[in-house]
Amino acid sequence: AHGMTPQELYEAMKGPQEQRPTEPLPIPKEMPMGTGRLTLAAFCEKYNRDPREATAILQRAGLEVAADAPLREIAAANGLETLNLMDILRTGFGD
Repeated sequence: AHGMTPQELYEAMKGPQEQRPTEPLPIPKEMPMGTGRLTLAAFCEKYNRDPREATAILQRAGLEVAADAPLREIAAANGLETLNLMDILRTGFGD
């Protein structure tokens, strides 16, 4: 209706780049709806975390990780639930 792509609309909803928080945001203990569909890279972007550090945290926990895979697929491939994956990340980041 406004001649925008979905990505452009999403960027507009996030607000100007200079007004977005730059510090790490806390990883929630409860999994917000849709989190399992996020890739590890998108999850890190959402919570202002370094995807390389997230990958390292998961690998140190003995997990096989692909940053472009959805969290639920990473969890399933390692015999975990997505919430368990978030717990590992939260602990690894010191939250």
